[in-house]
Amino acid sequence: MERTAAPMFESVKKQRVTEAIAERILELINNGSLKPGDKLPSQKELVDMFGVSLPSVRESLVGLSMLGYVEPHAGQGYFVRIPPIHYELDFTTIAAEMSDDNIRALYEARAVVEPEITGIAALRASDADIENLYRRVNEIEQSLPSEDAIEQGLHFHQLVADVTGNSFLAGIERSLIKQFEKYKSHVFVEQANYDRDVVLHRNIVDKIAARDYQAAKDAAFLHLVQFAEEIGITIDSKASPAE
Repeated sequence: MERTAAPMFESVKKQRVTEAIAERILELINNGSLKPGDKLPSQKELVDMFGVSLPSVRESLVGLSMLGYVEPHAGQGYFVRIPPIHYELDFTTIAAEMSDDNIRALYEARAVVEPEITGIAALRASDADIENLYRRVNEIEQSLPSEDAIEQGLHFHQLVADVTGNSFLAGIERSLIKQFEKYKSHVFVEQANYDRDVVLHRNIVDKIAARDYQAAKDAAFLHLVQFAEEIGITIDSKASPAE
């Protein structure tokens, strides 16, 4: 009797779903089933193939993107990198090479990661989480104008990442924040529009409180774009995560 070939994408167990999805995709990349330049199935297709939730698929793709295995193409989905870049995030090295001119790269990294994190947070936030986020926004407002406001603003985004319950995403956000803290004293405090920043932060929490995934993503991206513009940096709209 002829044996039926096993499907490329199979359902995964519920335990550690996000990690299991990422591991399966990595296995397909490493064994050549998915080659550099190949387009991954759409997020909805991956949901059906793996038998998991859409947020779990999104988290896995964001993580694989940050690790350099796949990359999002706006309006098209995720593709295997050409060639795949296998590396660990070494932000000490990155910091040594950064200058005011290429801080734009760090903003673009945030523009890719933070909207997705914020969208996931909107799906998972508890009432206590939302209350805590509003409290942090109020603390930022009360500390204006000072360097503390910038530090609290950065840690606001860490709180949002923590709400996802995904330690990997929270770790990525923590690493990004460490780099921004190196620049706050001579870039942000002198040029940032603090009042507008408070409004944008509060808008993010409003969208999280509404449990609106897409609106929360949009609010996070708007915040980054407007804050960047205030210090002379333009973020390409294509930097926003692929659907």
